[in-house]
Amino acid sequence: MPNRTSLIRRLAELRSSYTGETDSSVLPAISQGGQLLDPDERAQLLSTLAHNWVTRALGENSLPPLPARIRQAVLPDATTRDQRELESGILAAAGRAVNYLHLRRPADLLRPARVFRMVRSLPGDLVLHIEPPALAPLMLELMPRITTDDVLGLPGLRARLHRRHVELYLVDTDPPATVLISNVSYRQWLAAMAFVESAAPVSGGVRWLGNDVQPLTPQEAEVLASRHRAPGPAHLTSALLRRALVFGDALWFSSWANGCATAKVEWPLGPSLPQVASKLIHPVFGLPGDIFRIHHPNEDYLAITDEAGPRCADHPLSGAACLVLRPTHGPDSGFAEHVLTTGWHEAAAPWDEWAATLTPK
Repeated sequence: MPNRTSLIRRLAELRSSYTGETDSSVLPAISQGGQLLDPDERAQLLSTLAHNWVTRALGENSLPPLPARIRQAVLPDATTRDQRELESGILAAAGRAVNYLHLRRPADLLRPARVFRMVRSLPGDLVLHIEPPALAPLMLELMPRITTDDVLGLPGLRARLHRRHVELYLVDTDPPATVLISNVSYRQWLAAMAFVESAAPVSGGVRWLGNDVQPLTPQEAEVLASRHRAPGPAHLTSALLRRALVFGDALWFSSWANGCATAKVEWPLGPSLPQVASKLIHPVFGLPGDIFRIHHPNEDYLAITDEAGPRCADHPLSGAACLVLRPTHGPDSGFAEHVLTTGWHEAAAPWDEWAATLTPK
């Protein structure tokens, strides 16, 4: 049996391939998690790592699934519905933010439009490290905005600015579901808010008014009474956010949901479909679930179905939760040039406000 140091190193290397964490953050996290496990649990973990687990793709586990306690020790997942819905909403918003990142001057559809640099899953916390320009469009897509017939963004979401990070939290949950965005300065935050105000001016709706708590509005309460805060199978999309760097080499990736049981992910010019799927069904660091089945109807995409996972609470007869994975080709240079020469200047105006606020006078 390998010694404890080599086991920590092996687990750290595996985890960082999902999260993008550096040694300075991942090694202490794995070490602390390992201290929660007794010798029998560590032996079970080693046995699972050494075993051929590819049969999971066919819905068969040749070893008993790892207890949730062991998986939580090496890569924690969200444990409450509120936390999962918050994280699911952030993942969907990040996919929409990609559209704005393309238009940052100099606009370029072939430039990487990545949102996440690193994801740190800690017991009770999720810390996101994002690319600096991504903060502005991410907050535009997340902050609730009340329109004449809907609430856009994530209902109930509020933001609190700290010295070097932003705390996103749900004002209507107890305890509040929270996600931290690390390494955000006061000037960066003001620039992001300038972008939001320019892209989607708010009159009478919810906007950031400093760190003062804003209670849930009647419009937000009405929306939350009629639908989920974020669509899709939140236990899968939340887990995918915590493993976002599986797509780290792609130019970008985006995720959206159809109904409450299916989520779709697309990414161009990055890891192959088999590479992503094999990582997501890994028995230690993959998506939480005991029985996965892969459906591969053609060469363009595949679907990972969580056969034993929870059904949608509002639709108990709905099918099993499903994650559809589809790599795409990046836009060719001719299409990119056409898009960027036909009316993108107005869409790029919020970036001018962002740059003007970010640049010291």
